[in-house]
Amino acid sequence: MGFEDLLNITVAVYRKTNQLFLGDVGATMTLTYQPPTGSVLLLTVSDLVGSGTLTVTGTVAGGADTEDFAFSSDGFKQGSKEFTNVSEITKSAGITSGTLKIESVSPSGAELTSEYLIEEDVKARIAEKKSLITVVIPGGSIRANLRMYCLADTDVLENDIIVSNTTRYIATSVIEVQDYGEVHHKTVGLRLEALSV
Repeated sequence: MGFEDLLNITVAVYRKTNQLFLGDVGATMTLTYQPPTGSVLLLTVSDLVGSGTLTVTGTVAGGADTEDFAFSSDGFKQGSKEFTNVSEITKSAGITSGTLKIESVSPSGAELTSEYLIEEDVKARIAEKKSLITVVIPGGSIRANLRMYCLADTDVLENDIIVSNTTRYIATSVIEVQDYGEVHHKTVGLRLEALSV
């Protein structure tokens, strides 16, 4: 019996973030995640070679629209149009290469996060760690010392949301368990989403 045989349930991993894209500047780019409704875009470039314009094409106020962001060096530019959807980002010929990060913000620059599915059908096992003391929360609720065990390649970070059936947990810690110099599996500390920290 191997480790994977002990993983008896499937869960989904969600992440709250305002980062919609992070990658190399190419001729045409597609966002990893769509912006929350009515988001202004904050574009940050680094390692820029050349200068020119990045053009965002998408939907603003229910209609097709574009917004141009001119870059001659590394830095960031905040747009003014509130996108509800982005179909593509293109670069002008003057930009050879670079790294682009796109975030969703409000017109005043505050982060606008949304919850995005990172991985679904993740093989896992959720168990209470018996060696720890169970803490009684004021009001009579019990906070169990829960741990999730999953495969090493699972994309899960601290503060991610783990969903098992209709139960939602927050990842409080992520530990990569080593075995002969390689990550054997991940152990994720969990708390019920409704409980305060």
